[in-house]
Amino acid sequence: MKWCAVIASMVAALVAAAGAGAERMLVADLEVPGGTLRMVLRLTEGGDATIDIPLQGVERMVLEVSGRPDGSMQLRLPVPVPAFMDLKESGQGLSGTFRQGGFSAPIVFRPGEPGRPQDPKPPLPYATREVEVRHPAGHVLAGTLVLPEGASAEARVPAVVFITGSGPQDRDEALLGHRPFLVIADALARRGVASLRCDDRGVGKSGGTFATATTDDFAQDAVAQWKWLAQVPEVDAARVGFVGHSEGGLVAPMAAGMLEADAAARPAFVVMLAGPGVTGAAILKEQNTAIFKAAGAEGDSLEAVSRSHAAMVDAAAAGVGDGELRPLVEATIEAQIRAGGDAAAAAAVDRGPLVDGVMAQMRAPWMRRFLVLDPAPALRAMRCPVLALFGERDLQVIPAQNEAPVAAALRESGVSATVRTMPGLNHLFQPAVRGTMDEYVTIDVTVDPAVLELVAEWIRAQPARAR
Repeated sequence: MKWCAVIASMVAALVAAAGAGAERMLVADLEVPGGTLRMVLRLTEGGDATIDIPLQGVERMVLEVSGRPDGSMQLRLPVPVPAFMDLKESGQGLSGTFRQGGFSAPIVFRPGEPGRPQDPKPPLPYATREVEVRHPAGHVLAGTLVLPEGASAEARVPAVVFITGSGPQDRDEALLGHRPFLVIADALARRGVASLRCDDRGVGKSGGTFATATTDDFAQDAVAQWKWLAQVPEVDAARVGFVGHSEGGLVAPMAAGMLEADAAARPAFVVMLAGPGVTGAAILKEQNTAIFKAAGAEGDSLEAVSRSHAAMVDAAAAGVGDGELRPLVEATIEAQIRAGGDAAAAAAVDRGPLVDGVMAQMRAPWMRRFLVLDPAPALRAMRCPVLALFGERDLQVIPAQNEAPVAAALRESGVSATVRTMPGLNHLFQPAVRGTMDEYVTIDVTVDPAVLELVAEWIRAQPARAR
């Protein structure tokens, strides 16, 4: 929607600062109950306005804009519970008020865009190749092979296969403007370690179907990538291992076990970054409580959220029918909506689509398998060294719930294992204050340098595996 004439001069001035024909970008961090919501506002010389809200998956939402005689403007976000921003020019940015339902808070948009200082910038001191890995089932996994400077058939190097976390992920595990696997691959290459990172099946340039895949299928994909990487002439096949994050930290031991069954293929090591140590059902229940508590829920409200969610998860894990599961999903959603504390906003929420979405999620093949999947057997069966790291402020794979079970299972395996919780870090291994997901986008650091150094040096120290 075009800006009205009364504010055209202000828009022109804002955009002019970015250069002729440019798009002006402004960033705000809105304080909301339980956290911060980053917003990226884009203004064009032609008078259009869009907004990104990365935490909510909003990208380039077109705003409705109206002007006022005093030179201020109102931007309306066309969402189920309409939101408004009343803004005036303030220096090189905009400031004013954000309103939605009964919620109101000041908001300040400042010039610029979020920086990601760890993203590698050319020229790069290593080689990258676009590659394809053919899976025995027929689909192709597209990825990037990174080879350190000096790697050759005469000077072979250790290497890793990256394994992403849950949900459809690209090869960089891109999330909210961060690309953790790209950053880790860069750090490894600069320390002499090669890597292969692929788009998940059915994602990006990879073939196959994601929607019907389970954790077991992702382990088979990791095995195919490991076997492909071990054949690269510049790679030392006896020093190839896995680096898995979140669900990938569960997939990695499973894939290692599959390879151990093949006398000609033995992984050299496994790195688990926030990998689970208990069943998926246990993970989700603890995660749900921690996230709502961090968002400000307490007392009876938090108890209702935890109790209803646990009942839903347990029922789904037990495989109950839709007629029994649906009321539990409805109760969970109702408790979560009411935990927000805004009665007007709660009344305006359409529950139907939310219930349908959660029902589909709980019935998906991946979820059915994940809820009952116990990491302990794969960890106890490990036959190679393991580095397992957790973030102290992780609210998704909580160290207090997962570190001890991982350590115990690895002790039973008898392998060399380093299990450690990294102070002050969240699920992405960023330095964090609360560990909440809304912080991910506002933190410029993608992966804490101490983690990059520890992972790289630990991998370099691992001996070649007998084949």
